[in-house]
Amino acid sequence: MQNFKEYVNEILKNHPGERVTSFSFEGEKYWLKQPELRIRGGLLTKIFKANPKASFDYEALKCESLYAAGAPVPQLVLRDESFFVLKDGGTPVDEVLKSSDEAACVALIQGYAAALAHLHSRGFIHGRPALRDVLVKNGEMKFIDFENRGERDDLQKAKMRDFLLFVYDLCREGLSEGFVRAGIHAYASSGEQDVVQSAWATVLALRPIYFIARLLPQKFKDLNALVRTFELCLKIIEENDGQRKTK
Repeated sequence: MQNFKEYVNEILKNHPGERVTSFSFEGEKYWLKQPELRIRGGLLTKIFKANPKASFDYEALKCESLYAAGAPVPQLVLRDESFFVLKDGGTPVDEVLKSSDEAACVALIQGYAAALAHLHSRGFIHGRPALRDVLVKNGEMKFIDFENRGERDDLQKAKMRDFLLFVYDLCREGLSEGFVRAGIHAYASSGEQDVVQSAWATVLALRPIYFIARLLPQKFKDLNALVRTFELCLKIIEENDGQRKTK
C-alpha cells in the first residue's frame, strides 16, 4: 500500500509550483502548499508579502508552533523545504458567507472575531487577518496563512494592527456596517477591549491620511476600503465620546 509521503510526492510531480492543492488520502482531506511564485492580491497584500519564500517558511514554522500550543490552526502533518501539508480545517468564511442568511452571517462574523480575540489572548497574532484566511468546520474556526512577522513588534501594537486589519478586510469585502459593527463588538466583548481602545487612538492619530485619501479618485478597491474603514471607526469613536459625555 502506498504511504502518505509517496502519495504527496506524486501530487507534487503533477502540480509543480501550484501554490495550493487539495487532495484526499484514506478518507481524509488535506491541503498541499508550495511557495508562491507570483504575488497576487491587493496593494496591502503585496506589501506584506515582499518575500514569498521567507513568508512560506515562516508560515510552516508558525503552524507547527501554534498547533503545539493548542491555538486554533489546522495540523501540519508533513513538511519539506519546498512544501508542507495541512489537515483540512474547513471552508473559508468568505465562501460560507455567500450562501448564508443574515443571522448566519452575523454569527459567522462574531465567531471569527471571537476566535481572533482568543488567539490574541493566548499571546499570538495572525499578521494579516482576512475572511479568506479563517476556516469554519462544524462551528469551529481555524486560522491559516500566517505569513507575516508581527511578533517582532510590541505584542500590544501587533494585536492592535491585527484588529485594524480585521476591520479593514470586512470593509474591503463589502460587508454592511451592521456586520462590521457586530465583529468589532464581538472582539471587544471577548476580553480585548484594551486593544480596541488602542486602535481608536491610532485611527485618530492617522486621521490626516483619511483626509487625503478621501480626496483621491475612488477607483481602487483598497483605497475605497481604507476610506470606509476610517469613516466607520471615526463614527464609532464619535458615538463613544457622545455616550461618555451624557453619563
